[in-house]
Formats: sequence, C-alpha cells, structure tokens
Amino acid sequence: MFVANEHEVAAPPEVVWKWLCRADLWPTWFRASSKVLFEGGPSPELGLGLARRVAHARRDDPRDGRPLPWWLRWSLRGALHGAHQEWLEALGGVAVNGPPKA
Repeated sequence: MFVANEHEVAAPPEVVWKWLCRADLWPTWFRASSKVLFEGGPSPELGLGLARRVAHARRDDPRDGRPLPWWLRWSLRGALHGAHQEWLEALGGVAVNGPPKA
C-alpha cells in the first residue's frame, strides 16, 4: 500500500531536520510514536552517516492467503494517509518554534 502526503512548513529545512533527528522527542509532538523503541539503550541523535536497522510492520492480510477486499484496502489507505498527514502537521507545529532544546 502506498500513500503520498505533502504539507508546507513555515520553518527552515534545517530546523525540521533537527526535529526529525531527535527520535527521543517524537512522542512529545506525535502521539502515535509513543511506542518507538531503541535497541541497546537510549535514543541516539539520528543523522547522516548513522546506520540503523528500522522496522515498521503491520500485518493486515488474512491468514488463509486470500487478498484483502478492495473496500478494506481503500479504508486502510485512507487511515494511513490521515496518519501521515497528522505526522507532517505535528512536525510543522513544533518546527515553527525553532529547533529542539539540547
């Protein structure tokens, strides 16, 4: 399933990037990220050159191998699009106030 979202943020790209790199702060501005876990200790600051294994999984297909009905795929796509939009808007909401505090 694929969705695409766009949202204009009234903050410089480097400020938005700093919020994205502070994964430990994601739950403070996006409630759906409250279950983010970091293997081996506290969250490192993410950034260019840092190699990490990331997993985001959801299984919605029936166990009998049949594909999901079209109406269920349509519904899930809408939910995913809505969640992504909420994430972008929340990110923009914190970024307009400047970078995260150290």
